[in-house]
Amino acid sequence: MAKRTVTDIVQEQAGAQQASLRREVGRAAEALGVAPMQEIERPIAGRERSQRVPEAGVLGGWESEVREAELAQPPQALHGRRVQQRDFRIVEFDEVMDRIENPLHYGSGFAPGGVASARTESALVLIVLKYGGNAMAGSAADPLLDDIAARVAAGDQVVLVHGGGPQIDAELAERQIPTVRIEGLRVTDAATLAVTERVLCGSVNKALVRALLQRGTPAAGVSGQDGALLVARPAAARDGRSLGFVGEIVEVRPALLTGLLAAGLVPVVAPLAVTADGTTALNVNADTAAGAIAGALRADAYVVVTNVARVLRDLSDPASGIERLTVSQARAYLADGTFDGGMRPKMESALDALARGARAALVAGQGPGALAGALAGNGTAIVDG
Repeated sequence: MAKRTVTDIVQEQAGAQQASLRREVGRAAEALGVAPMQEIERPIAGRERSQRVPEAGVLGGWESEVREAELAQPPQALHGRRVQQRDFRIVEFDEVMDRIENPLHYGSGFAPGGVASARTESALVLIVLKYGGNAMAGSAADPLLDDIAARVAAGDQVVLVHGGGPQIDAELAERQIPTVRIEGLRVTDAATLAVTERVLCGSVNKALVRALLQRGTPAAGVSGQDGALLVARPAAARDGRSLGFVGEIVEVRPALLTGLLAAGLVPVVAPLAVTADGTTALNVNADTAAGAIAGALRADAYVVVTNVARVLRDLSDPASGIERLTVSQARAYLADGTFDGGMRPKMESALDALARGARAALVAGQGPGALAGALAGNGTAIVDG
């Protein structure tokens, strides 16, 4: 028997316009144990043209004019219906994705099970985006930043967590400081930590802030040290070898980010944490930091932008991209070594984000329309199951 959605129950109970849609949605949501979507502020087709916001195309293209007939239609689900349960909340993954893909048709507050995210009341969706150093365009002419600016202009909130591995490598090489890695983690002595902090916080972070400002997008650059956003402890030794100033995140304190978002700013976060006593910075993996932040903020979508279009089953076969993964499948692939190298921390961060409270986790490629494409399904979606 097919699963009945909130919409199905509304259609069964509402009848011939006997009551308002909002009251019936509330009853249907109560029957299913999920929170209803908020009422649309005004009927879309009835809005003045000056009040409309351009709608994102499936492949990320923005059109200056959208036909009224299209705006008047209800959003069409692009994903198979699937109810998922995490902790004591029921999350309908596809309704989250439908709202992300069709922002004009929804109000501001979709809160599964009554659990609110850090999204402000005026925002459509909250997206935490991890931008790896290998994926960065390396100049102000960055198509991903164009995507971010477009989403923010449409009313969404975005938190950008960035890496900077190649930039750190280049600075260390210039200073003739050797780079040592153990199990993919950079061994960070005092000299390496100083370079890492200077590059991430003073160079990469501020370059991204300036690039967003050039696009008319207010942004603020911070690191995980500011406001004790990311609290970490020294990572355990690997094979008896110390990793130095490498940290394992033990707590996320998102108050700084929620304040910046409420002020209308895009937080740009460098992945450096601080110890609980505030005595030293610790170098943390950018993927790990981004996933933890997405979970703490209960983001509508956690998106990892990397240099591959989709997660691959076989690195040597570009055609082996995976469109949709359950949590159990992802864990199995991690256990058997299918996901290894740089993809391992990305998948682990996606699983961590979901476990902490993010509503969707996506891995997608770079280039023009990358963010819109990821939200439209042109990547790998990791879902409960």
